[in-house]
Amino acid sequence: MCSSTTNNHEINTVDLRQNPSSPYYIHPSENPYSVIVTLVLSENNYHFQSCSFSMAVIFKNSKGFLNDSVRIPQPTNLLHSMWNCCNNLIISWNLTSLSQSISQTALYFDHVDAIWNDLRNASLKMTCCILHSSRRKFTDSHKAHRQ
Repeated sequence: MCSSTTNNHEINTVDLRQNPSSPYYIHPSENPYSVIVTLVLSENNYHFQSCSFSMAVIFKNSKGFLNDSVRIPQPTNLLHSMWNCCNNLIISWNLTSLSQSISQTALYFDHVDAIWNDLRNASLKMTCCILHSSRRKFTDSHKAHRQ
């Protein structure tokens, strides 16, 4: 039985792997090729796809890997290998839910929270560009009607 000391608390790593409420728990049927969200992220559906993926990861008690509340332990900590395993599993799930062009970029990230943040930031930038373009078209159209 492996154990590690973190924040002066004894953590039994075997219990964390077997406890379904633990973010480190991986059900025996889960694997890197599992599809947890059928909606594939493309350039125009970030909000819907991210909500779907987030709900699926919450259901698996792994949302902490997306929002960085489950932080990477030090390499000397026994939880480090468990964290890497879970992080890579969630990266795999995320990659299966991305369009091919988006997944080719996301593949270069080592941490799922970095992928998650990059996708959100890219979506915000795209939304701002679309809004700016729409506003400009509306303003130009409005000016043309006034003349």
